[in-house]
Amino acid sequence: MDHIKCINCGKSIEVADSFRTLFNPIDNPQQFVCAECGIKRQHGEGVKYDVGKLQWGLLPMEEMEEVVKVLTKGAAKYAKDNWKNVRPIDKYVDASFRHIVAWMKGERDDPDFDTHHLANAISCLLFLMWFDNNVFEDEDEDEKDEKDKS
Repeated sequence: MDHIKCINCGKSIEVADSFRTLFNPIDNPQQFVCAECGIKRQHGEGVKYDVGKLQWGLLPMEEMEEVVKVLTKGAAKYAKDNWKNVRPIDKYVDASFRHIVAWMKGERDDPDFDTHHLANAISCLLFLMWFDNNVFEDEDEDEKDEKDKS
């Protein structure tokens, strides 16, 4: 037996090779639509092939809006993208913990920005993630270049 995945919903089903030959489209034998998705097609429901794509709808948008409020207020207070120039970046580790601890102690909103403490912590964590994905790689390359010169 073989396993194939529906190109619409990603459902994996076990099939015999003869089934694959009989029921897959001739123009592309790698494509398969499961019965449930096939029924949707027959009844006029739209089908979108988005298996494996990012599902942005999973984000809780009201909470993300609060994070964007933090970023907007930070840009107004300090300057747009100022956070990229802050060193050492441990300041963001400390700040994220301060916001989390304040929230754990029962303080919901940050008194400076009037935004949820956890939105502030998430902002700090996003900054750290950006540094991890961008700056650290550049610094590693600089270190390699220095070693190569030696």
